Amino acid sequence: MIQAIVEYSDTLGMDFYFVTVSINNGIMEVDSLNSYCKAFNKTIDLTQLTQLAVQKDDCPSIYFSSENEDYRFVDYGNGIVSYIESRLPSVIYC
Repeated sequence: MIQAIVEYSDTLGMDFYFVTVSINNGIMEVDSLNSYCKAFNKTIDLTQLTQLAVQKDDCPSIYFSSENEDYRFVDYGNGIVSYIESRLPSVIYC
């Protein structure tokens, strides 16, 4: 499990959430750190990702879509990009 900030976009707009991210058996669980404000809970099947993009420069980030929702994680020194990338199913890269 790792803590991060996620940029989340859907048909209603874009917002940012402080979350914990855990990945087990190809399923990503994204849960808000504090459910008292901005509750956020998502379960994402990593085999169903679309528009996957990994940017590796001074500020690494990973972007993907799932079920008409867009997610972007920026690595602010917490290792979130390598955490997610190392747990992606190999079928994603085919």
